[in-house]
Formats: sequence, structure tokens, C-alpha cells
Amino acid sequence: MDIIRLIDGDLLIKLQELLIHDQWSSGVIMFTNLGKLGLIWIIITIILLIFKKTRKYGIAAGLALLIMLIVNNGILKNLIDRQRPYEVFEGVRLLIPPENDSSFPSGHTAAAFAFANAILKTGARKIGWILMCVAFLMGLSRIYVGVHYPGDVLFGMIMGCIYGSIACWIIKTVNKRK
Repeated sequence: MDIIRLIDGDLLIKLQELLIHDQWSSGVIMFTNLGKLGLIWIIITIILLIFKKTRKYGIAAGLALLIMLIVNNGILKNLIDRQRPYEVFEGVRLLIPPENDSSFPSGHTAAAFAFANAILKTGARKIGWILMCVAFLMGLSRIYVGVHYPGDVLFGMIMGCIYGSIACWIIKTVNKRK
């Protein structure tokens, strides 16, 4: 496990050296803060739920976010309890205030991918792929600001897609029974 942490930490530091530019930092920080507590995804989900035409997307996204909250933030983060990279490696540049939960997996990334994949799998292909790109940028922003290892983000991407797929499977299963 220590070797994985060393590789992940070294990769994070190298990525930060490559990515961080002063002229981008305030925009990246503002963008990463949009994902705090999944608030942006929750707000969009509520808006989708309001209108009959978009309600199916809101239901799928809301269920995906709920699954993500339970599994990712409720179970996995507490079970694995990985320290944040800035707590372990001196070379990590922390560009936002320290986070108060564990690092693995990235909740921001998992929420973004859960939301995007739920929208994509519900049938909104064009906007779904755009949201997948936004989700990727959310994950990248977490590395940029120094609060996640690349492995945290990669696992968050994978798990977020799984959460979105599970939500859509549940909805299809329930609809078949009606």
C-alpha cells in the first residue's frame, strides 16, 4: 500500500507542476468549489425535477447522487480512511482550505460522474457527453488544488459511472414492474 501511495503522491506533485499556472488558479478554485457537497448537481437535479419534460433525468440523477452519497461518502471514505495528500507529502501545493474528510475516493469526482452518467444513460446523449467532460474537469480540479491523489480521482470517476448505471438500472427495473 505504501508503494501505491508513493507513486500516487509523486504523480500528483508532477501533475501539479505541469498544470498549476497563476492565471488559471482562481478559475479552477471557483470551479472546484461548485462541487462542494455536490451542491451544483443537487441544484440542477431539483431544476430537472420541476419540469415534466426533464423529470426522468432528474429522477435518475437524484437517485445516482443518493447512491453516491451512501456508498462513496458514507461507506468507502470511512472504511478506507486515506489521508489527504497535503498531509503526507511536503511537495503538494494546497490551493484551498484543508478538507475535513478522508481522501479516497474523490466525492466531487464521483458526484459529477454519477450525475453525468445518469443523464447520459437516461437518453440525453449530447448533453450527457458534455457533462462527462465537465465531470472529468471536476476531477482534474481536485488534483490541481491538491486535495486528491490521481488514484482518488480515477476511482471516483469509475465509481461515479457505476452509481449512475445502478440508478438507471433501478429505474428501468421499477418501470418494468408497473
